[in-house]
This record gives sequence, C-alpha cells and structure tokens, in this order.
Amino acid sequence: MIGPNAIPANPYAMVVAPDARALYIADGAAGRVLRVTLDGHIDVFAEVPKLVPLTGLAFGPDRKLYLTEFGGLPHSPGSGAIWTADPSGKLEIVASGLTMPIDVGFDAAGTMYVLEFGDGRNPARPYPAHRGRLLRIEQNGTQVVVREGLNYPTAMVFSEAGDLFLAVTGAFTRRQQGMILKIPCGMLGTQEGCPRQFMQ
Repeated sequence: MIGPNAIPANPYAMVVAPDARALYIADGAAGRVLRVTLDGHIDVFAEVPKLVPLTGLAFGPDRKLYLTEFGGLPHSPGSGAIWTADPSGKLEIVASGLTMPIDVGFDAAGTMYVLEFGDGRNPARPYPAHRGRLLRIEQNGTQVVVREGLNYPTAMVFSEAGDLFLAVTGAFTRRQQGMILKIPCGMLGTQEGCPRQFMQ
C-alpha cells in the first residue's frame, strides 16, 4: 500500500520527473505507473493492458516516460517490451521482441539501452544465472548486444562522463554477493554518447 489513500501497489522502480514536480513509480505487479506529487497526492498515471509486470523507468530525451514490460511467466523469449507514456499517460510500444527487460536508460546522445534479466529459453528454469544482457537500441529499432553473460542484472545508470554502471547479482544470491559493474563510455560501441568534456 502506498500513501495515505492506501493505493495497493508493488513498487519496483522510481524516477523523478524532468520538472522535479513529481515522482513516478512502477507498480511491478499491476502494470501501472503511479504519479506522486510533492504534496503527497497519488494517482494512476498510466496502465499497461493485461496487468503485465513493470520494472524499470526512465525519462527519455523526448521527455516521455519509458517503462519496461518484464512480461509474465513463462517469460518466453521476445515477450517483453518497452513502452512510452506521453504527458497525458497515453501509452505506445517503442521496442518489442525483448526478453525480461528489467531496466531502460539513455546516454548523452539519447540512445536507448535496455537491460535484460534473462533469456527465457527454459520454462522449467526461468531464472538461470549469467543469462542477462545489455542491449543498445538503434534509431531504426535494431537491437545490438553490448554485453552478455550478466549475472542477474537489475538496474543501470549513466554517469555525467557517459560511463554506464550496472547492478548485477541482485537476485537469487547470498548476502554480500551483489556488485556494481562499470562499462566505460568508450566501450559501449558508440562515441556519440560520450560527452566531449570527458573524452581524452
């Protein structure tokens, strides 16, 4: 339950609006995005059809909210997607054919990167280790594998220098096994997202 109005939710991710006037929260279990204003008011900003699990959130260079549809069991390959929500909450799919996308982010050039939690190849073991991937989504929709073999990746963030930090080993592991991996900007496969002031 969230807030004084006791809105039922299973919060997974949170992001600050570009104007810093609200927080947006992914309701992982109900396919909803909640908006929380500075005075504490909570409402449902957007709702993905069929109550699919939502995970990561990020605002894109177009100031739209991007959300990752993790997909329900059995998490078959290609069953996940990235949606956008415009300021009114209207939804549209912008990337499909993903498998267990768990986070989304953008480099300084506005290129989209998606973190996949697993590969969905074995329904009997939906969450095997070392099956996560980092993808770059080109302007034409092409999905380029940047890193694979990631162990239970859960989140990512870009630094001002354009480097990417990944949280890995974030599920199904013992205590103190989690790690943060750094992928230098120059190793992401494109120099366009590397701010000039940080380039050697």
